[in-house]
Amino acid sequence: MKNKIALVLSLTLIIMLFSGCGYKGYSGKDADLFTEAVNSVLWNVGHSSGADWFKDSEIEVIEKDGYGRTLYTYYERYYVGTELSFTALLIAQHSSDGFVYYYEDCNFIIKEQERYPLESVKFTQDEIIKLKAENDWGSEINLEKCIKQEISKTKRKIPYDDQTIIDKAVEKLGHAESGYDSQLYYLTSDCGDNFIVYGAIRRKSGNDSYVYFAVLINSSTDEIKFLIPENVYDYRQELVNFKAENGWEN
Repeated sequence: MKNKIALVLSLTLIIMLFSGCGYKGYSGKDADLFTEAVNSVLWNVGHSSGADWFKDSEIEVIEKDGYGRTLYTYYERYYVGTELSFTALLIAQHSSDGFVYYYEDCNFIIKEQERYPLESVKFTQDEIIKLKAENDWGSEINLEKCIKQEISKTKRKIPYDDQTIIDKAVEKLGHAESGYDSQLYYLTSDCGDNFIVYGAIRRKSGNDSYVYFAVLINSSTDEIKFLIPENVYDYRQELVNFKAENGWEN
């Protein structure tokens, strides 16, 4: 009888841990790396998910240099709702006093992978060497070149009306008359009044694929600017240009 009770309690605990009701955010030991990733990489959700459950994103530390930089991968094993799946390779410069420091925009690359992968996709030595060079791997840390984010175990909520953004996206993409499915997530903000969200929209009718987009919003003027990347897995320079053209202040 005791064994049966223990089994029931164990199953209940597992269900709570992996259900939407029980999920409270990233529970691993690398909250600083989680924070960098979810504030840097478009299309991240902040967790893996199924129809009615959530699971931590997976973070694997690959290497550290002599000054404390960390090279690591970030990926979400399970996805619901879109066709896009990737692994990100990132470098964090430093973490201390509740903040993580990293170079903006050049701190990551992403690579397409199969949906529902058993393991993250691998990066080539050339890709790793290039990312290390862009992030001063093996040199003394220069915090003046970094931006910083307060370490958190959850993605931030969008500080704006979600439906207003979706309505603008639907209008821009010409989906207004057909009905649509949509997703929207927060990325990050600058040191001024700008923040970036991103999402995906697909017509409900027909066999259309999702259209992925990023949005830069100025909270003081309510001005909304759109970016639809040419390549959803190789958008880094487009994002840099998009920020520069629209008053990003970091």
